[in-house]
Amino acid sequence: MQLHFETEELDVLANMLLEEKRRSPSASALSTEDILDRVLARKLQFGFDELDYLLGLATAHKQSVIDEISRTQDAKSEAGLEHRKLLLERVMDKLIEACAML
Repeated sequence: MQLHFETEELDVLANMLLEEKRRSPSASALSTEDILDRVLARKLQFGFDELDYLLGLATAHKQSVIDEISRTQDAKSEAGLEHRKLLLERVMDKLIEACAML
């Protein structure tokens, strides 16, 4: 399935994968590094398992951002986190749509 993301959405996706790669350097069944390489190269063709993996990561990252929003005291930081949450939601919507098409 070929996906189309805006630049900001690609940045969020790449950052999410980079963070996951740093967090668990041992390769998972689906290679985070391979998916990251394809995102950076803008070769966004994924199978169902990869879409599902990305959706799981995006869901976990969204929850992390929601938790950060609840703890932050700074309005500027909160605005940045809200923007990141919106981008993650847009990415998730596209991933869900792509999963439904497969």
